[in-house]
Amino acid sequence: FTSSGQLSVSFSSSATKPVAITVDEGGAVYVADQGSSNKDSQILKFAASLSAATTNSSSSASGYNYGSSTSSSGY
Repeated sequence: FTSSGQLSVSFSSSATKPVAITVDEGGAVYVADQGSSNKDSQILKFAASLSAATTNSSSSASGYNYGSSTSSSGY
């Protein structure tokens, strides 16, 4: 939301089951979307400026959310 309360960015319509969120040192926001099956799991990345979102989809990712990671290595 902007400082005046207006929505500035929203999830894509393909995000069906967001399960985790984190923010990196640069202010980018990452949302893990479990999807409706393992074939449509994805990571949504929102730029710190909130002007753009990118998607990293995976057809082979599966597993469970055991908490937040603090690094790209997963722990």
